[in-house]
Formats: sequence, structure tokens, C-alpha cells
Amino acid sequence: PITQGGCNAVCISGGSPCYGCFGNREGAEVKNLLKILNKITNKKEIDRYFSMFLNRTKN
Repeated sequence: PITQGGCNAVCISGGSPCYGCFGNREGAEVKNLLKILNKITNKKEIDRYFSMFLNRTKN
């Protein structure tokens, strides 16, 4: 996982992906996640997936 837990999984319980409302986990293995995603989808979808986290952390 790359997102921090602690929200009682409101998004996931509602059938949505995790939006990372508690931010990214310290030490998240983003490079490993990218390796996996590159094997199963395209760059456009990867960018869309990560934009949901990056838009929340830009301040």
C-alpha cells in the first residue's frame, strides 16, 4: 500500500478506490507499484491513478 490508513476505509467500504485522505505512507514502495502497473496498464491510466493522490498532496 502507498496510502496511510486510519480513516476506517470509508472509500473502500463505499465501493470506491482509496483516495489517500490520510496521505502517503512513510516508506511507500512507489517504484515497485509502478513496475507492477506498467505490466498491466498504460501510462495514461497510471497518470490518472496517481493524480488522485498527487492532487491532494500539492500545497
